[in-house]
Amino acid sequence: MQGCNLIGSIPSSLPTYIDRLILSNNRLSGSMPSKFYEHGVKILWADNNYLSGSIPSDLFSLMPADAYAESLLLNLAGNSLTGSLPSSLWSVPLTGLKFRKLYNIFFRLNNNRISGTIPSNWFNFP
Repeated sequence: MQGCNLIGSIPSSLPTYIDRLILSNNRLSGSMPSKFYEHGVKILWADNNYLSGSIPSDLFSLMPADAYAESLLLNLAGNSLTGSLPSSLWSVPLTGLKFRKLYNIFFRLNNNRISGTIPSNWFNFP
């Protein structure tokens, strides 16, 4: 659904299992839903929209430990996100045994209004 001129907010409830959600280059607004990854989303690209507010500290909450075998991809660049980076962002996904096969980690958060420092636990990978 990239570049489809979608207007509105990202729904807080999604179908039971979505592997990838590509919402780039639309006109989506509002805040990021909490517990977004509990539905099994492996890749979220929502760059170049009008999303605002802070990145929820429970964005990865309730994600099954085996949800990612190789990659964790999140692109929220080019929005109006504010606040600091939550230290708890990594707490759920990188503690599962299956994450020992995690090869690719990609976060793109540029062109937002995020402030503060990068939490030190973001550099503690299993």
